[in-house]
Amino acid sequence: MSYHNPYAQTPEPATPAPGTSLYAPSPSPYVAASPMPGGYAPSPAPSSSSIYNAAMQQMQTPLPVAMTPAAFDPVPHMMQPQTPMVESLGSSHHHHDNHDDDDDDHDAAPGAAKLKTTTATGTSAAPRSTGRSKPRSRKQKSAEVSQDILPDDLKDLVACMICSLLKNANQFEANGCENCSQVLEELGIDQENTALTTKNFEGMVALMKPDVSWTGRWQSISKFQPGLYAVGVFDRPPKEVVRELANQGLWRARDGRDR
Repeated sequence: MSYHNPYAQTPEPATPAPGTSLYAPSPSPYVAASPMPGGYAPSPAPSSSSIYNAAMQQMQTPLPVAMTPAAFDPVPHMMQPQTPMVESLGSSHHHHDNHDDDDDDHDAAPGAAKLKTTTATGTSAAPRSTGRSKPRSRKQKSAEVSQDILPDDLKDLVACMICSLLKNANQFEANGCENCSQVLEELGIDQENTALTTKNFEGMVALMKPDVSWTGRWQSISKFQPGLYAVGVFDRPPKEVVRELANQGLWRARDGRDR
């Protein structure tokens, strides 16, 4: 059972304005916005196409000079051209202790100019050409020594049975052995120059500097004259010659058995 208040007032329905409908939608603020005080109106919301066009225009705009990649170069001075600088050496020039006497006239003249390249990172000096050829000089000297100690014909070599010196048979016949002839003469051993030579040998060692040659010490020929020596000699002198040499402490077997 409902209760009715006789004193309640029933609200009157709203009366629309003339020419309008009660249910008509309100106008959008972006379509017909009324101007704000002062004559300014709110700008409409930007569309996606206008944002894209603005971004593309900004990407196509060239960067200022301060924003170019060259401005971020960590070592900008490396891009600068190098400036050569010539320095005068005056009257001083270097001498080397190990140069040959015949090369002294090739030294650089005093006061020669020396090119130096100066950059922001340091100074590098260009090598000074002195006109020397030291390796060539050493090779020439080695060739001269080899020509003096090597036999003329390696096909006709014979070895001394005592010291293993290698020479041509005609060289032994003409001059004897540079190491043993005088010793044999002092011991009173009369032998022909070619009597104590043999072709029964193997290997060859060139002894050029006996005092510093490790091969000479290994072969026990470091006290002999420079020359070409056999590594092994397999023939021996007569027993009486060996006996006399052994008594003087001069005998050493060249076949490797006493090593």
